[in-house]
Amino acid sequence: MTPEDRRAFLETLPLAELHRHFDGSIRPATLWELSEKYYSAVPGLDFEAFRRYLEWDDKQDKSLIDYLDKFHVPLQYTQFYDNIMRIAYEIAEDAYADGIRLLELRINPLIHRRAGLTTRQVLHATRKGLVRFKDAHVDFRCGIVVIAMRSHGGNMARILLREIIGERQDFHSDVGVIGFDIAGPEAPFPPIL
Repeated sequence: MTPEDRRAFLETLPLAELHRHFDGSIRPATLWELSEKYYSAVPGLDFEAFRRYLEWDDKQDKSLIDYLDKFHVPLQYTQFYDNIMRIAYEIAEDAYADGIRLLELRINPLIHRRAGLTTRQVLHATRKGLVRFKDAHVDFRCGIVVIAMRSHGGNMARILLREIIGERQDFHSDVGVIGFDIAGPEAPFPPIL
């Protein structure tokens, strides 16, 4: 097999993505549309400047903390059930367009509850968006990895874990919760529960 043949063969294989974050995978166009519907989280920018604001900037961003500071923008719009459902669908759609046929989507339900949603509602909306996409694409599989933020502390992580374990069985089958992880800046938060 020539290198070109090997490359052509490899390009036909389905891909798996085991680490895609919900908040970091939202389409800039969707955020822009939601900012026009509700209010602008970054006033005074046109779409291109808004899109660039959301991206890593080598001149301004020097650490993970600098980049994570930008996440206040998507969090303004991911507090609503329908928005979460739509975004989950679009994330699956974008992954599929990239050749991904197995997706593990990571989400922290606690940071999407500011407008009154429960952990269960956040996960249900995420699951519903993923199921809607999966039902139309039988060769696509996905699951949800729930994450706890290091900065929220071990007690909040344990509470979140108990909530998830106690959920109905449908959250743990087919398209459902398949794992639990800790995320966020490592310093000064040790990776322990």
